[in-house]
Amino acid sequence: MAARVTVCIPSHRPAMLAEAIASVHAQTVPTNLLVSASEDWWPHKLNALIEIATTEFVIVLCDDDHLQPTYVAETLAAADATGAQLVYTDYEFFGNHHDIKSAGAFTVEALLQHNTLLAWTALVHAPTLRRLGNFDPSIAYQDWDMWLRMAHANVRATHLARALVRYRKWDGCGGYQIPYADARHAVLAKHAQCALAIQPYRTA
Repeated sequence: MAARVTVCIPSHRPAMLAEAIASVHAQTVPTNLLVSASEDWWPHKLNALIEIATTEFVIVLCDDDHLQPTYVAETLAAADATGAQLVYTDYEFFGNHHDIKSAGAFTVEALLQHNTLLAWTALVHAPTLRRLGNFDPSIAYQDWDMWLRMAHANVRATHLARALVRYRKWDGCGGYQIPYADARHAVLAKHAQCALAIQPYRTA
């Protein structure tokens, strides 16, 4: 059976990359794998991988995270059952913090409050991703920006309420040395026309 999914790993942490790759090889259905360890800026590496992927769907996996063995099978089945172009799941945190984190609603309103998909990893219809211009390297939190663009474009999404991604929490976690409030401001500035109709973000 030919693979319908390619996992794309743009890597800059070789010490952890082997574990991420092992989680892809452990998938229960055929899955292609593309890895870039070039010196390019992270989103440029990712977009290059997406452009050469030949499968119907792609999954972005950070090199310090893991997929559960049934991630591809379960998300692909959900896409087939619902016609979704985006399937996202809950997360299991591991490392220096252990927890299960539930993803939220895939709506413009919810996404303008915070990144309800939590992080990068989701099953995404590759032609849809390319049609929307891939990930924007000019902004921090390119994943959040992409989910907003997809929500604006009425991309059909499905949430699987199962922790099928293992997200590593550690001192080197995250690729941006920028406060969350500043990153959120940049995302909302890009999507300002829709944000005008939403109440201002408030912290507790």
